[in-house]
Amino acid sequence: GIVDSHAFMQALLADAEEYGATLALRTQLRGGQVYQEGVMVELESVDSADVFTVEAQAVVNCCGLAAPRVARSLGMERVPEAFYC
Repeated sequence: GIVDSHAFMQALLADAEEYGATLALRTQLRGGQVYQEGVMVELESVDSADVFTVEAQAVVNCCGLAAPRVARSLGMERVPEAFYC
């Protein structure tokens, strides 16, 4: 069948936000650390250069092929290598 991917992604975001998730678009990772009880990341807005810190129990790393590098920058040790087809 045909799927409206934009509507699907909006529905996923609405569900996630209902459970307390936050989507931070147009931000760059400046640093962070993984702790026993969660994750702290420092982000910078690409539009205004404002810097803010986010603490969470979990973070979704959706950085594509850069995901392993981002995970290692947060201090994670067991990170799989990127797989190029």
